[in-house]
Amino acid sequence: PGDTLYIEPSATTYAQGTLTKPLTLIGNGYFLAENPETQANTNTSKIEGIYFQTGSSGSAVMGCALNGTSYIYVSNIRIERNYINSTLNIWANNLTDILIIGNFINATIGSSNYIGINNVLISGNFIEKSAGTAAITFGPEVSAVIENNVIQGIITINNSIFSNNI
Repeated sequence: PGDTLYIEPSATTYAQGTLTKPLTLIGNGYFLAENPETQANTNTSKIEGIYFQTGSSGSAVMGCALNGTSYIYVSNIRIERNYINSTLNIWANNLTDILIIGNFINATIGSSNYIGINNVLISGNFIEKSAGTAAITFGPEVSAVIENNVIQGIITINNSIFSNNI
């Protein structure tokens, strides 16, 4: 518990990860080929998705490309500065302190039919979904602050603060 794992960049995607203890995962970033003269290796630290299971409260993921669906089943999770290319689900009752900060997201962030989800912060992200598709979908069970994002797509929220978004 409490260890930091550095995810090496690779031309292939790492298998889906399941966390059962608090860990910090750090990748090398994304869009590295945009400025190839600044990187020795322009591959990305790609993971098929992450399941934050019981025991993983306090975990963080940074600098990775999440290419498969990820599920959050516990409180106190930080997802920061990642490229998220599939659905990010908050998927259990009575969760708090879910931080989604500074990511490039080409996916839907959502929760469905779970109660007592509080203190979700979605801030500083670029969220891009094609016209007519969901970018953020939270039912009345989710209390979130969604601020300082650039969002393209349909937003469905209740009981949340939505401010300073474009």
